[in-house]
Amino acid sequence: MSDLWGGRPARSGARAGQGEQPRDEAGSRAGDPTGDGASHSPAPREPHASGGSARGAGRPAGRDATADAPATDRGAGERPRRADRSRRERRRRQRFDGRVDPRTRTIARITFSVLVVGGLLVGGSVAIDLLTVRSSLNDARAAVADLQGAVGDVDLDTARVAVTRAVEEIGEAERRTTRHTWTVTAAVPVIGPTVATTREVVEVAAAAIEVADIAVRDGGTLLTDGLSLAVRDGQLDLAPIELAAELVPQLPTARLTAARDALAEPRDAWVPEEILAGRADTLTLADQTVDALTTVEALSAALPPFLGADGPRRYFVAMQTSAELRGTGGLIGFWGVLSVEDGRINFGQGESFDPFDAATPPAGEASATRISSLGISSENPPGTDPAFLGRYATTAAARSFLTVNLDPDVPTAANAILDLYELQRGERLDGVILLDPIALEGLLAATGDELDVPAEVDDLLGLDGDTFPTADFARYVTADIYEEFGFDRSADRKELLRLIGDASFLRVVSGDWDPEAMVAAITQITRERHLQVFAADPEVQAAFDAVDATGSLHVDDRVDRFAVVANNSVGGKQDVHLGHGFRFDIDLELVRRLDDGALSVERSAVLEATIDNPLPTSGMDTYVIGSCYVPGERAQCFEGDPGTNRTWFSIWSGPQNSVRWFRSDTGGTPDSFRKTFRGLRVVDHFHLTPSGTTSTFETRLTGPSYLERRDDAVVYSFEWWRQSKGVPDALDISVTAPGGWAIGQVDVIGGGSGQGFGPDGEGRELMAEVVDGVARVTGTVTADTRVEVHLVAPETVGEQQQAGPGR
Repeated sequence: MSDLWGGRPARSGARAGQGEQPRDEAGSRAGDPTGDGASHSPAPREPHASGGSARGAGRPAGRDATADAPATDRGAGERPRRADRSRRERRRRQRFDGRVDPRTRTIARITFSVLVVGGLLVGGSVAIDLLTVRSSLNDARAAVADLQGAVGDVDLDTARVAVTRAVEEIGEAERRTTRHTWTVTAAVPVIGPTVATTREVVEVAAAAIEVADIAVRDGGTLLTDGLSLAVRDGQLDLAPIELAAELVPQLPTARLTAARDALAEPRDAWVPEEILAGRADTLTLADQTVDALTTVEALSAALPPFLGADGPRRYFVAMQTSAELRGTGGLIGFWGVLSVEDGRINFGQGESFDPFDAATPPAGEASATRISSLGISSENPPGTDPAFLGRYATTAAARSFLTVNLDPDVPTAANAILDLYELQRGERLDGVILLDPIALEGLLAATGDELDVPAEVDDLLGLDGDTFPTADFARYVTADIYEEFGFDRSADRKELLRLIGDASFLRVVSGDWDPEAMVAAITQITRERHLQVFAADPEVQAAFDAVDATGSLHVDDRVDRFAVVANNSVGGKQDVHLGHGFRFDIDLELVRRLDDGALSVERSAVLEATIDNPLPTSGMDTYVIGSCYVPGERAQCFEGDPGTNRTWFSIWSGPQNSVRWFRSDTGGTPDSFRKTFRGLRVVDHFHLTPSGTTSTFETRLTGPSYLERRDDAVVYSFEWWRQSKGVPDALDISVTAPGGWAIGQVDVIGGGSGQGFGPDGEGRELMAEVVDGVARVTGTVTADTRVEVHLVAPETVGEQQQAGPGR
């Protein structure tokens, strides 16, 4: 696969039909799809004047005849022989820049011969070592499996025995692979790459097992108790987190990372399949270990200050309703302030917010001081980012809680929230916690099947026993409540939401839950962006960003990232009833090698978005199907066509993209194809979907994308950045390889549960496959989804390969 990389020279001395591949009319070799000729084999040697081949250098043509000739005749043949040698020497002098004399060359030949012959002899010893090392690695792997089982069972004694065995086995492998004979053999052709790869496998395994050894030996308490969340007498126990913060710096993370990166370097030399398989398994183990260490290190550093270990902290907590979408997840319908100091948590009384509250505040109260009713300021907070003001000028996002979170990037929206809160309340808070009903349901599920609610809730809902099923929480407060307490009962609905919200938050912060279940719930809802956190402390924020808990939408040169973000612009609570489908047809067209050796590909992507609106024109409450959109006029609630949906869609991608064309069923077009915000290309489109119909819009974006080199392939990565929503996204992605390449396999990573509300709420399994040479990914997703397409030389592709469900 040397030609695949476009940067490695072919083996020297290759003859026609072996090392040199045929060229097409454009001068490119088959297997060199970059077309830049960077990996062409050396030019063949010039034929000798006597007509002899390179192999017969130094022998004139007709040697057999001259060998039997008399001495007097042979002398006549010396001149062409000397001339031939002269040409050869001249070429060698040119090659070695005239600095290598014949004596040095003779010594070099002898040395090379000794290496080859000696290498064969040493190789016999190494071959024996290889068998022993293989046995040690297998035994170490079995010990690690036992260790993982013991950790899962929280059996510290068994874990200590297993890690001791693993240390002994990997120690034996290390002793053998660091012998002088291994160092010598690593330089010998044929066997050298196998020896070197085996040694790198041992180094990675040794570093990983050292991590486990320290964790078991010095972190027994952490291993037994876990990095768990436990609340005792209203105070979160920070001891396990602080222990982790002390332990993590002692772990050989840098050694493991360096060894893993060395082992992961692509290589084109032949290595036995068994060694390659072991290498792949070891890399998987290393990746998992490094990821776990990164997560623990980030969280152990961030959580103590976030939880008030070094002073009190106060956070704005916002419940977003998925029924009326905003960029970060939904309209902020309920909010409160969470106070924490040294792990002690207190949640004050929450307040509901409704955009349809009376426009006139109570007598003697200015609207600029009220968040619960209006949330609107008469002026922008001082110091508001001018770019933010420019983009959202017509929505008053900087001065209204109704629209403050239109931007999908949580750090951007959170800073606007903190600015507005400070303007209205005179206090600068320490961060923002955004969650939606799906998140709160997940947290409540860790506390039990029933939520105790006040008697007022029982009176409003007619409950039996003053309890509310936690499994029904998200659906009820997102959809059902608007049918039961609709537009004509807004006051009752607001009071009910406040009572249920207070009861839910108090239950979560009480600590009356199973720690493992709570950690699992937090992991799930954070992965699907139903829980998002912003910390004003830059170090804490960086740690949360490292574990993807911040809802950040930013440029990433490593992946081809796209996001289609929906903001409700109709007024009704329609968005949990709709279906959102997105089809990407991606053509990879031309591979280039950049000046720094990296590879990029020109990419053309056609995006088609489909909106399924099953809402009727009647039979549901006005608060759900009502429309505030009146064409050509200012919004009038609810005087638009019932059941009609209008959504502001924003297509976000890398700044290198160009928009070639745009088409919409409604005939509308974006006001600009060239806008950028926060370093991203953004295309805005207001799309209308009448009641009981399906509508589409589509666009074509072109631009370069980064390619990652991996072993015998290069990988194109597409990432679907998923906005927090109540409905899943139905994805249909196809990727076509560029000319001269083929697709070896396709993997899909992430995707979440794929289930939620709306027409696709039951979900469809996320699948990746290669069909007729085209990579295809289909299914529903509720979290960020990465598609990795492995591009290889066509001759390396046998039968079509298929990957299973998303991992």
